[in-house]
Amino acid sequence: MRKLLFFLLGFSSHFVLCQNINTSIICVIGTSHNNTIFCNVQTLDSVLNLIKPDLILEELDSSFFTSDLRYDTVNYPSILHSSESSPADIASINYQKSHKVDIRPFDITGRNKFYRDNDFFNRQNEMIKDIYSHSIKGLLNERNQSDFNLWVKSLENVNSIKISSLKELNSEMFTNLLEIQETIYLDKPIEIVETTDSLKKYTEFAHLQKNFWIKRNDTMIKNILYFANDYKRIVILTGNLHKYYLMNGLKQATGSIITKEFWDF
Repeated sequence: MRKLLFFLLGFSSHFVLCQNINTSIICVIGTSHNNTIFCNVQTLDSVLNLIKPDLILEELDSSFFTSDLRYDTVNYPSILHSSESSPADIASINYQKSHKVDIRPFDITGRNKFYRDNDFFNRQNEMIKDIYSHSIKGLLNERNQSDFNLWVKSLENVNSIKISSLKELNSEMFTNLLEIQETIYLDKPIEIVETTDSLKKYTEFAHLQKNFWIKRNDTMIKNILYFANDYKRIVILTGNLHKYYLMNGLKQATGSIITKEFWDF
């Protein structure tokens, strides 16, 4: 009986060891696309040196990379200049100079082209301005006015929060708040324009905006899981608004992956 127990314990330890060997650790870090006191090159340098990833995934379109998966500094020379690039870009480049690490894009291919082809940001601004104009002129029905007030309030609440550290930016509380805010941000315009005759011309765009957000994030999750087959310690640097979606998707994914926050390393 005792020999059997030792055998089972040994088998169990071997199983756990094998399981750990085949497991990829994924750390999603929500960042700011501009330098701030809580998210800057120095902060991200420290975090990368703490985690020691073998892969860094960046929220970039694959067109920013050459065919041999290096930054395309010919077509995008600004990526090497801290004044024009995001802190994540510069911190990744800095880390790669002294460590063996791969850097890959994980955003949807053709993202920037999609925005250009659909005149995305001009149409977005036009829709928001027109909804706002209807609101101040009293042209929205009671329900739509209430929805628009909620839309505005959700943005004000998020923007009024004073973030003082990268940990706060990535906290579960703030991430959950962003999920609520983004749901309101995408859903309420659809409801308003679909039920206001003079705003129905924005129906197609309102749906396009939401559908592309979902498609982008779903593609990001697929790309992360694809890379998890070949790398064991992955850092994902992404705008903090994407983090809730990525974390939800990774928690539902099958396979040998573990998600960890950067402060748990």
